[in-house]
Amino acid sequence: MNIQQSYTDSIGKINYFFALVLAFSLALPTQIIIISWLGWLITWVLEGRFLSLKNFSFNKNKIPFLLFALFFVWQVISLKWTSNLSDGYKSLEKQISFIAILPIVFFGVNKYYKTKLILLSLLIGTILSLFLYYAVLLYVYNADYFYSGGNVEAWKGVFDLPFFQNYLVHLKHRLYLCTIISLSIIYLPVFRKELQFKIGKPLSVISLVLISLLLLAYIYATGSRSNLLALMLIAGIYCFKWAWLNVNKFTVIGISMVFILILGVTCKYHPRLKTISVKNAITTLKTGTVTDSENYEPRMLIWNTIYESKNEFIWYGKGVGSSTNFLVEKYKEKNLFPIFIERRFSAHNQYLSTTMELGIGGAIFLVFLFIAYPFFFKNSTKRLAFYFSFLMGFNMLTEGMLGRIEGILILLFFSLFFLWHQEEENIKQLNS
Repeated sequence: MNIQQSYTDSIGKINYFFALVLAFSLALPTQIIIISWLGWLITWVLEGRFLSLKNFSFNKNKIPFLLFALFFVWQVISLKWTSNLSDGYKSLEKQISFIAILPIVFFGVNKYYKTKLILLSLLIGTILSLFLYYAVLLYVYNADYFYSGGNVEAWKGVFDLPFFQNYLVHLKHRLYLCTIISLSIIYLPVFRKELQFKIGKPLSVISLVLISLLLLAYIYATGSRSNLLALMLIAGIYCFKWAWLNVNKFTVIGISMVFILILGVTCKYHPRLKTISVKNAITTLKTGTVTDSENYEPRMLIWNTIYESKNEFIWYGKGVGSSTNFLVEKYKEKNLFPIFIERRFSAHNQYLSTTMELGIGGAIFLVFLFIAYPFFFKNSTKRLAFYFSFLMGFNMLTEGMLGRIEGILILLFFSLFFLWHQEEENIKQLNS
């Protein structure tokens, strides 16, 4: 083996190692994800796959990345009419990975990549991160006990739900953490056959169920409403599809009714849903008034403000990075609660945020992208991509995920994962 080949193989293995590290880090704090992402990008460049045209390829699986790049270019163009260039550049800086990723998409990755191991790394990292967050919060919650040298009277207990929800945000944003947890739950069945082979069917089923319940309980404890509802909808879609194909229609109706009951009970007793009156929330959304200043949903006031000022941005938008500043000025005009201005509340909805910045066309583009996303793949990859696009699209109803680098990296990482998974499937089909 010559020196060049030895170098390529060594760097290729290091690059794959960083891919595993990146998957492992997705549930960890944002700074660690960024470091892992940069390490992976740098080692891919050092590997030099882009130096040989024989590595270049294009097929329909790569079209989503071109759409991401088009979305980025659209925002660049909007700099011409944005009201705040500084914020516009900051927004584009977060999304530069939409462009940086294209060489990797078209020139591919090395032979060492195995998607199942990448997924396993994601699952292990997710589970370990949950124990890490709990350990840190347990220590903070009982800080007096540890500082006093073990005074029993200072011990407050092993868990306090309000404290957990309020302080977790200092470690990790609940939406992005729970998005990774939700994806870990959704993709757990990928390991079903391997577990059955190693420990038998009964134990494998019990193991997967227990892991799923642990992850689901964590989502419930964090208070992430959108992820919990999205998971329930995905489970409902899966059960309904299975029942429609395998049992009689009366059973399907029964399963649907049970699902609706579970959904209602969850909404009633979820710690961050039960305090909100649906009737009051709808009233706030329609009128922009709050009937209960102690228990209200800020998003309803934000979305009402956006609706009332729609004529100012509906066709062309205010330009990239301008949505938050625009909203803050509207909060001042409407004399909303001081917290809206002090914390500079954003739209908390990616589609509305995009509409404010790029016009209605930008929002339609995003909706089309997430609806069409699974159809760029086939077989089992298409199913995995559907669950991902549904979850991301649903979460974007309550959060501007493309306004934070963490949301962008999650979108790009899993899109690359589906690309590699599809290539593995194609090779298996050719070999068979």
